[in-house]
Amino acid sequence: MDRAFGADTFNGTRHRLKSRGRCAICARRPREPMNALEESAAVSGARLSWVTCERCTAAVEMEMQRANLRTPLRTRMAVASVASERGPNDHPSVWDEAYWANLSDEQCTKLVKAWILGMFIMAPAVFLVVTVLASAQR
Repeated sequence: MDRAFGADTFNGTRHRLKSRGRCAICARRPREPMNALEESAAVSGARLSWVTCERCTAAVEMEMQRANLRTPLRTRMAVASVASERGPNDHPSVWDEAYWANLSDEQCTKLVKAWILGMFIMAPAVFLVVTVLASAQR
């Protein structure tokens, strides 16, 4: 699916990719296919491109419409603006206290259920591995 950005002026293209990877803006690994954003040919010098997730692509498109710029660099400016809001440092890691402070009750319940289920599966699995290894050495 190729799509031109912007309603009024052409300024960059969006290509759906079949491969998966990290988003260039938010650094997440989404389950849905990624998009390749490319600057238009009107940009002087090297044209830049970014591989982004659906959410970041939609945010870039919205920023381009909101800013209403008429410069060939508008794609680059929109990506920079969205990246400043959604950068990977904005998402606390599991080891940070902020991650646990902002966790909803539903997310906390899901994590506890997954941990308990993992412990019930892990103990018998370790027991089976030790038993098989011990019987193989006899």
